[in-house]
Amino acid sequence: MHDVLIVEDEKPLRDKLTMNIDWKSQGYRIYEAGDGEEALGILKQQEIDILVTDIQMPKMNGIELVRRAKTIYPDLWVIIISGYGDWEYTQVLNMLGVDEYLLKPFRSQRLLDIVNNIRTASLLKSSQQLSG
Repeated sequence: MHDVLIVEDEKPLRDKLTMNIDWKSQGYRIYEAGDGEEALGILKQQEIDILVTDIQMPKMNGIELVRRAKTIYPDLWVIIISGYGDWEYTQVLNMLGVDEYLLKPFRSQRLLDIVNNIRTASLLKSSQQLSG
């Protein structure tokens, strides 16, 4: 079971991302947070494999969240979900080790596809480390 944390301040979108997919049957345990501070608290208590976060949020934005999350879990896989106006952050996000950038609006299935691709890459990376 892989643990995924979805961080989105817009509750209707967060609900869509967490409820439109039967995550459990796909092999995922989902955690959710409405802002970066709440997410950081979850990250300190749970070993999260994949972080899915918006950039623009109150209290702590996604960039600061990713920066802090990577200090806790350097190998954390990160997916950014964002609106059109956030492309200026792309270079900073690349420097922080963001793995995917998903532009709003998108279908829930698209997020699942990306999460599945990351899980596959993670498993390949783990098996290569064990054999090498």
